[in-house]
Parts: sequence; structure tokens; C-alpha cells
Amino acid sequence: RHPSWPTMSTKEQDKKKDGTDASPEAEKAVGNESCSIRSEANISHSQQDREKKDFQTLKGFDRQKHVGFILGLDKKTDTFEYHVTEHLRMSGIYWGATCMALLGELGKMDKDSIIKFIGACKHKNGGYSGNINHDPHLLYTLSSNTGIIWRT
Repeated sequence: RHPSWPTMSTKEQDKKKDGTDASPEAEKAVGNESCSIRSEANISHSQQDREKKDFQTLKGFDRQKHVGFILGLDKKTDTFEYHVTEHLRMSGIYWGATCMALLGELGKMDKDSIIKFIGACKHKNGGYSGNINHDPHLLYTLSSNTGIIWRT
């Protein structure tokens, strides 16, 4: 905690944790079952609200356009952006695979060519580079684990 941050009383902290008012009656019933039921009801209600908001946010989400965009990133090899981001290719694989997995479309990625690319980026010291013939780096070594997990 930073010294300039405002402090919060215990009562305010309790209110923030479970979303309920710490009324005198609720404070007396802290060990009581009715207090935990009240808290569970508030959590369930807030989860429903959050799910409704998430659904409303995703109403305009075109999943197939996103899948097409991610799959097309490696196809535009004649663009300026493709060449100036050459050193980020391993991170691109990591983020692309993560997005595709979240969208349930990981199977659409070319697994064999990705594993081959990751293998080509491996160095004698055990590290991985962001692209072929680049220097190894901890970030790209971490990102390469995505493809290594695919092998299993």
C-alpha cells in the first residue's frame, strides 16, 4: 500500500468485500448462517449482473471475423507491418494461439508449421528467439512454450 492512498475502515472493507451493508444486525450475526446465506445471494446476483453485461458487450462481436483476422496475419507477407514486426513473431504465435483457444478455434491453426518454426528459433543455450536468426530472449522462450505444449 502506498502512503498517499486513502485508508478504509474495517466496516468499509467488509462492505466492499461482499457488497453488503455492515448494519448492526449483520455485524451481530457474523458467525450465523443467515449472514452467509445473505452474502451468497448477493454474490449470485452480482454474477448474474456481470453475465448480462458481458452478453450485452459481446452482442456485436463477430467471432468469425476475429478468427479470419488472426489466421490472416501470417498471410500478408508483402506488407510493411509484417517486416517491421519480424522480431515479434514468436509473441504473435503465443497471442494468436491464446486468442484462438479462447474462441474455441485452435484447431484451425497450422500446428505443424508453428511447431517447425518454434524449433527453428531454438538456440544451443536452450533459449528461443523471436524469429529465425535472431538472438534468444527470455520473453520468446516463455512464448515458445505454447507450441511445445502442443507437441504433447
